[in-house]
Amino acid sequence: MDLSFKWSERPKPLGDILNEGHLPMIVKMHSDGKAKPIKEGTFDMNQPFLLFTNLKGVKLYAENVAGVDDTKSHRESKVNDTGPLMVIPLEYKGWFRIIDEENLPLKTIANVARLMPAVILSAKYVTAFCRLPPTSSRKQDIYDKVDLAPGTFSIQSIVEDYVQYMGSLGTVKKTLLRCLKCTSESGQEVLFPFDLDGEFYVVEAKKTKSKPLEKEQYSYAYTINTLVRMGTFTKPTRLKLLCGEPPSKPCGFTSILKVVDIVRDKTVVACTLSPDQKLLELPVTPFPLFQKATNEDLIEEKVVKEALRFLKSNADKYVCEIKVRTKVNLETKGKKENKPRPVTTL
Repeated sequence: MDLSFKWSERPKPLGDILNEGHLPMIVKMHSDGKAKPIKEGTFDMNQPFLLFTNLKGVKLYAENVAGVDDTKSHRESKVNDTGPLMVIPLEYKGWFRIIDEENLPLKTIANVARLMPAVILSAKYVTAFCRLPPTSSRKQDIYDKVDLAPGTFSIQSIVEDYVQYMGSLGTVKKTLLRCLKCTSESGQEVLFPFDLDGEFYVVEAKKTKSKPLEKEQYSYAYTINTLVRMGTFTKPTRLKLLCGEPPSKPCGFTSILKVVDIVRDKTVVACTLSPDQKLLELPVTPFPLFQKATNEDLIEEKVVKEALRFLKSNADKYVCEIKVRTKVNLETKGKKENKPRPVTTL
């Protein structure tokens, strides 16, 4: 990196630096000249970072758990091992089930139709019929038989009729089906045959004046936001990720998470200035101390502009992802022991 940095003489907490300046800015962690050699495979905290945007929000801290059979009830399912700590922001778009609930998913569309909830989650790829957009030359409804990715679907009605769909050779076929007519998140009409096997969860029960079915008869899927609003994490909770992006950093992710804490914190999204740019969230805390680059013309340098473009393209998605928390040992002046400080990185 061919950049000449001029650092502020007095190191300060990150919050003070942010209050005194404006973003973006370049900082480095103050080391008192005692920076230790970087071990292979560890994240280098002794490098400059381009700070991009402040964040305030709620995050869930959870351990990646192995050895859990989530098909059993919570009385039979035991934790054999735990892995790295995961950080899940409130805005994460994935869907979870609570393992400690006794209920298991619905396995067929026929069972879903008996309940007729308002919204369901299909947690696995299934074969369904998606309605093709109409054309000026085609007046009848034509469907495409496709492998449908996991997602949520709003239930409209039960349909029993002949369905015309595109065959493998582009020919139109016709078959009599009894289906559950639904709408996807994108607004596309989807038909799920009654005999379709899968893994289905209730997202929203249909409001009705008739006597509702007991919740114990089926399993729900939740977002993190919903679980927090429900007050779920006032007791020990284990979750399974049903649908959503796993962490991008390799960590042996099992989809089973043991929730250990829920926090409201302040962080700042930053990027390394190295050729292999990496995003990270730095905690805005009294320790460690940082120094700011005082030569502000560095913002016009090519490597900094590239990092800024990278941040603008990826930061919004990054802040909504599940991340693996990395502990970095920082040596404090006048203390013998090392104090682990967590930093969230890609």
